[in-house]
Amino acid sequence: MRKKLVFKLTFYFTIVLLILSIGIGIVFTILFRNHTVDLYKRNLVNSAVGVSETLSEFTFRMQYSRFPLFDFPNRNNFYFSNDAQVYISFLNSITMANVWIIDRDYNFITTGTSYYDGSRVYTFSELPHNAEKVIQKVFEGETTFSEVFGNFFETPTLTVGVPIVSQNGEVIGVVLLHSPIDYMQKAIEQGIKTLVISILLALVLSVILSFSFAWAFTKPMDKIRNVTLELAKGNYEVKTDVSQDDEIGDVAKAVDILSERLNEASREREKLDKMRKDFVANISHELRTPVTVIRGSVEALHDKVVTEPKQVEEYYSHLLAESIYLQRLVNDLLDLSRLQNADFSLNKEEVNLLSIVHESVRSARRLCTEKDISINFESDMDVEVINGDFDRLRQMILIILDNAIKFSSTGSTIDITYRNFILSITDHGEGIREEDLPYIFDRFYKMRDEKNKEGTGLGLAIAKQIALRHDIAVTVDSKENEYTTFSFDFSNIVSYK
Repeated sequence: MRKKLVFKLTFYFTIVLLILSIGIGIVFTILFRNHTVDLYKRNLVNSAVGVSETLSEFTFRMQYSRFPLFDFPNRNNFYFSNDAQVYISFLNSITMANVWIIDRDYNFITTGTSYYDGSRVYTFSELPHNAEKVIQKVFEGETTFSEVFGNFFETPTLTVGVPIVSQNGEVIGVVLLHSPIDYMQKAIEQGIKTLVISILLALVLSVILSFSFAWAFTKPMDKIRNVTLELAKGNYEVKTDVSQDDEIGDVAKAVDILSERLNEASREREKLDKMRKDFVANISHELRTPVTVIRGSVEALHDKVVTEPKQVEEYYSHLLAESIYLQRLVNDLLDLSRLQNADFSLNKEEVNLLSIVHESVRSARRLCTEKDISINFESDMDVEVINGDFDRLRQMILIILDNAIKFSSTGSTIDITYRNFILSITDHGEGIREEDLPYIFDRFYKMRDEKNKEGTGLGLAIAKQIALRHDIAVTVDSKENEYTTFSFDFSNIVSYK
């Protein structure tokens, strides 16, 4: 996948660069051509203006009026002055152009390399179409450009016409500079050739850099891909090890978070599986004993193994006791299952917490008579309104009181206090071993002694679930053979503080 993506990115980068290069090349070619033509025209104009100004100066120094650019002894035999001849000869070599000079009477004084010395003389009929208009505009004082002389010279030619102005401002002649534009075309072609070579080299370099960048760009994506494949295989401990402050880095972080969540979920699933197995094992163990006793008793009675009335009565008592234990165990399991189910709703309403405590104490005192245990309740108020389920909160307090009575010494006292939203229940009995404290709220966890032989091991688990469903914080403090205190913090559900 990485190779495909690298080649795709490189291809897309190359296409974009190629399009940009072509666009830039076209724009540059147009601008370069226009600039070259403008520069060529300016040079021609500067040369033509220089010729015009020099010839104007010549006419000021000459004493003849009709043809100020030359001397003539008579009207039929005239010739250039020595200064003019030297200058005109010099013009053709330095301008690389054909210099035509035309006077006010449209006489060709010179035409490039041919002087007016009886040799070849051009006439206006030989000139190309619109040439006279060009010359006429120059006589009107304009600097004119034209390409109409191209066919005349049988090569593309650019012509610039500049007027020759006398000292009093009169146009007395015209300078026409005819320059072949093949030099300019060669310069433009050379510039374009250089541009094309530069673009090609830049494209090659860009392709190499694009490939390198694309390879580096897709490297973290390979890591992310490999991690997702490992996650699909069930390995939730892998990490991408990608640290980037961009979108790919965000994806890598999201994958790492997913890996952590899946790892946590896997551990939680393993924990739940273990809890389920432990629950099945515990419930099987808890059910096996009473079922075995009941079956043995029933078989003994059925097979007439026991016939004496006293023994029969004892067997019936065992059957009743084990049946009551089974009923309590089933009820506790149902209660715990309901409380752990998020869909099971409690009947919450505004109730007086202290009334619940008083009701629980009255019920618990009936259990205290056999061991001569007294219960003291102190509170700094008579009413504390909370939002809760009356019956479930009463059940929670009774579970704690039942355990407190069960493990208290004969003639001892159970102290209950309520201050600052905290209800504390303290018994002065055996206490809880420090190593047992973390597990007392686990299902089926109970002390294996004679005092707890009738317990199901689900009471404290039920109390903890009731507290959790009411957002009540529960803490336990105990010292072995001295005391045990259960504290319930009701501050989160008190209606009026």
